[in-house]
Amino acid sequence: MRTLRHYRSIGLLPEPNRSDNGYCEYTLDDLLRLLRIKHLAALGFSLDDIGGMLATLDSDDRSKATDLLDELDRSLVDQIERLEQKRRTLAFVRAKELDADIPVRLAAIVDMLKNHGLPEDALNSERDVMLLAGAVLSENDLDETERVYRALVERGLIDDYVKINGWIMDLPPDATEKDKSAVVERIIEVMEPLLDCFDPANWDEEPTEAGLQSEALLRQYQAQSLNPAQQEVSDRTIARIEKLVLGKREQAGRPQ
Repeated sequence: MRTLRHYRSIGLLPEPNRSDNGYCEYTLDDLLRLLRIKHLAALGFSLDDIGGMLATLDSDDRSKATDLLDELDRSLVDQIERLEQKRRTLAFVRAKELDADIPVRLAAIVDMLKNHGLPEDALNSERDVMLLAGAVLSENDLDETERVYRALVERGLIDDYVKINGWIMDLPPDATEKDKSAVVERIIEVMEPLLDCFDPANWDEEPTEAGLQSEALLRQYQAQSLNPAQQEVSDRTIARIEKLVLGKREQAGRPQ
């Protein structure tokens, strides 16, 4: 009965007559229309489209029905491709035993770090960061992230990267300027060979409202997981990388 009320509310079924006791009195025509609705829904038509299809089939010119069927077929092909892609992704996640609750390309990075000895507490932190990254970063930013991590492995720098977490997390809240500067310089030494993996366009574009919201969310996460000295080192490192990335582009643009 709830389904019939919904169909009436969206205009697929007419309002029936009511008996003296208030019950709906459906006719054979109502039943036949309901069966037609069910068959069209089984084919894959949405409820929004079924009304138009019924009107077309009931009209003198049924040529539009072919167009509607063609449109439905294209929609089903798209749905099948999306489902097949999900199955391929699921197969990859199962085969690699990746975390299923993180975007697959970022889960692969977490798995790579795990296989290269990142400590469990650091791995949990990376997992949280990847989960946030998948939610707030643009596709270009994610492409850049993936390039950097893959280059760490291909260029034999992953072990040095693993040490970065220890360098930062070993800093006490009252770390001296000398100690903070030393950590920044050590991190930059690891990251400099990877500058070609960064896209300058991702670093100097005007921030969008979504980008600012993403940055605020990431900073909130940092504030909860890092002490003031660790957060300062993280901010200073990112600022140095930005300066180096944009500087290399400017240098490349100068005439020789």
